[in-house]
Amino acid sequence: MTDEAMDGSAGQGEAGARRPAGQAGRRITARDWHRLAELVLDERARRRDDAGRVHLEKMWKEVDRQVRMEPKPRTDAETRGPPGSEWMPELELPLQAQALEVLTADARRLMFPSDRDWFQAEAVVTDDYLASAEAVAAVYGDRAEIPSRITQEDANALAEAAILHFEGQYDFRRQVDRMNAEAFKYGTFVGRVGLVRRDVVATVPGGVRRDSDLIPALVPQSVREVYLDPAWQAAMHEGLYVQPSFIRCYSQRVDDLKLAAGKGERDPEKPNGGWMPGQLAGLETPTRRTVDLVEFEGDLVLPRSAGEALFVANVVVTVADGAAGRTGNRVVRLRYRDRPWRSYVVGAYHLEDARSPYGTSPLMKGYPIQTAATEALCRLVQAGALDVGPPVWMNPADYRYDVDLPRIAPYEIWRTLTKPEVVAVGNPAGLLQVYLGYLKQYEDLTGVSAPRLGAQTKSHTTAFAVDAEITRGLVRTVDYVSATLDGPLGELLMRLYDLARDAFPERRPVPVWVERLNGFVGMTRALLPPAAKFWAQGTGAPLEERDKQQKRLAALTTVLKIEPLVMQAGGTPVDLDRLRADILKEGGIVDVERYIPPRSVAAVAGGAAPGMPRAAAAAAPGQGVPAADGPPVAGQAMATAGLAPGR
Repeated sequence: MTDEAMDGSAGQGEAGARRPAGQAGRRITARDWHRLAELVLDERARRRDDAGRVHLEKMWKEVDRQVRMEPKPRTDAETRGPPGSEWMPELELPLQAQALEVLTADARRLMFPSDRDWFQAEAVVTDDYLASAEAVAAVYGDRAEIPSRITQEDANALAEAAILHFEGQYDFRRQVDRMNAEAFKYGTFVGRVGLVRRDVVATVPGGVRRDSDLIPALVPQSVREVYLDPAWQAAMHEGLYVQPSFIRCYSQRVDDLKLAAGKGERDPEKPNGGWMPGQLAGLETPTRRTVDLVEFEGDLVLPRSAGEALFVANVVVTVADGAAGRTGNRVVRLRYRDRPWRSYVVGAYHLEDARSPYGTSPLMKGYPIQTAATEALCRLVQAGALDVGPPVWMNPADYRYDVDLPRIAPYEIWRTLTKPEVVAVGNPAGLLQVYLGYLKQYEDLTGVSAPRLGAQTKSHTTAFAVDAEITRGLVRTVDYVSATLDGPLGELLMRLYDLARDAFPERRPVPVWVERLNGFVGMTRALLPPAAKFWAQGTGAPLEERDKQQKRLAALTTVLKIEPLVMQAGGTPVDLDRLRADILKEGGIVDVERYIPPRSVAAVAGGAAPGMPRAAAAAAPGQGVPAADGPPVAGQAMATAGLAPGR
């Protein structure tokens, strides 16, 4: 390969046009490209051949086999069965598959409540944002043409609605289910966040229209295809915090790779750029049309034989692995990320080693118990078969056996000189106790008990006792869900919102449902706050939810009791309409307006503040009520636009 192909316009020169961070005037030369490919592949080999990773790969392989309920053959290349063992059963228990199903379902229920959103937002409201957002009457149905006033609560609602809008464009919760399944199986889950192009085909008058837009999406990755950085914490000992790097390995058809490179761009600064078409030639062979790719995301320090090493920050490098002997290793794509954060989101079920980025899981701990329980079950079946059809000893000196071999069947008559003797082999009763003991041990280890499976262990058990028993089994799952909501999923929401602000157009409004405002909003980029903090709250165990409901009921009762004192002291009245609407929504009633009609403009202009009767408004002047001849205040403008006051 010539230097021109590696550093010229024919291939990789475009990616070197950008100056590496902190090293002005230095370019990636032809020799650097080869070193860069070798550096990525060497790092992949170092992480792949790590003793801890090799041990995990063997364990993950066994867990996958058990989840598939694929029996381990007794006569394979690893375990050769003794002669005459062909009749022995080959079974696999469903313990691991059943535990994975229950754990994933419980995690989904704990993460995503059915009666409310699973997260909350606190938006950053600046003067510039208010100036740009309040200039648009964004709420659909605003026939009075009075601009909507944006408050802190409104900004929070808009930030939450932006995330929920894009979650509804694809099956977001199913993606999280896949990540949870990885955590319960392998101890570690990996997801990736990015803008994904979605094609929409719609039938319109005059033909079929095809639209294409970008949406922020979560894409699960298998930890078996991703190598985590085991040494990123070492920099903390030197007083530095650096983000870890990630290596993903996958295979792709060469034709698909060339098609993607043809539709992409060469500019490494663009999200779909960094392609090097000149490097794709010769990757396929007559016998194989796919290529193994290794993708590195992170910071690279490229050593040089002479001079200072080259530092390339926040880069994504894709290398074609030529280990199969087809061609040499080569860089086929290099692009710079336009975000300061990594695209990967990583979480673990339980961490037990400070030196390893990988976690452990219930199924990893339970796989040897399932192996032992399966062996006990197979031995039990063998003992049962020998007990029903036992081997028989016959006297070799009795010549009648050669003439009339006895048949073991009802009403048979044996004409032998001696009686055959039944040989008792095995102890089914003892093996049954061993088998049941393994089942109990697996239940104690994973916490997947009979109540969590829908069974009732005792008769005449109260509902409170059942909830208490389920809660005890859910303790470890609740801890995992809480840690995941506080860590990886909270970080995920921040990144999704960062991408959502770029996904919305600047001028063309997109109808977005805002739950707090109880209406659709024409969302544009100007309406979204510049930044927001997200709290992923999820739900709780049965006893926790019941305790929360009781606390909310007690708080509301106390507020309503002191309401007369608040009104006498000139305080702000409670928005009773909003209170009643929230209570109906918690009860599962979606069409709240059927029971609570929306406030009219005339009612507000007549002097009654939203959420309070006219008499109370007359007794408390100035509480959100406009003056007789003065301009409308913020409360009136929000009510006129169909929004709640103080939002």
